[in-house]
Amino acid sequence: MAATFPTNREGLNTYLSKVVPYATSEATRLKISTANITSLTTLYGDAVTDGTYLNLYVLWSDDAEGRTKAVIASLDTMEVKIKKLLTDIYLDIPASLWNDNDRKVFNRKTGLPKVVTRPKVRIREICVPKITTLPNGLVKFIVRADNETKRNHLPPDANGVELAYAVVEGKFKPGNDLASKVRQKCTGPNDNCFHVVYTTSRFELQNDPLLIGYDLMIWVRFINMQHPDVAGDYTAPIRITIA
Repeated sequence: MAATFPTNREGLNTYLSKVVPYATSEATRLKISTANITSLTTLYGDAVTDGTYLNLYVLWSDDAEGRTKAVIASLDTMEVKIKKLLTDIYLDIPASLWNDNDRKVFNRKTGLPKVVTRPKVRIREICVPKITTLPNGLVKFIVRADNETKRNHLPPDANGVELAYAVVEGKFKPGNDLASKVRQKCTGPNDNCFHVVYTTSRFELQNDPLLIGYDLMIWVRFINMQHPDVAGDYTAPIRITIA
């Protein structure tokens, strides 16, 4: 019981003030018997009914006059009874009926383990980017799913956007004066591209201003960062000039 119930008297009172009404309201769902609910509410009682938990606790809280030896002894006994009844109630609840809120309110780990669901089907939506080139090498992206005509957002099974890109020679700079940064060509997103992941439908890519005039080869797709195997398909190659 120590793991479930607070060890100090004030803490137990706070705990019971939440648990008793919750158990009563959820009794049908949790299959708590009417007899157990009746026993629980009778023991818990109210502030004016002699001998109930709440009545004894109110008396005990009055340091000046109410906290007599008799009240302390009666409250000790009542706390044992109500904790024993609650423990029996918890053990009677079928494991399959517990949910996370039950565990939080009752302070129990009882029940079936939480089922972790994972997507089983690849993300079907194709990423449609709107790309804006700005001075000094800045490129802005706004993406939407191909089944959306206006709203920019990530589809339900996605929580990220993966951008694959490479800097290549372009019509304005057909040569290559920056061999360490610029490639002659790039054939696809897995051809030694840079890969960056963003978690929103609006993001930016800042390029080195030295690369102005060269081209960017870009591929974009929706991904699930926790489950990379369900990532969507990349877009067709997109070619822009760095401004």
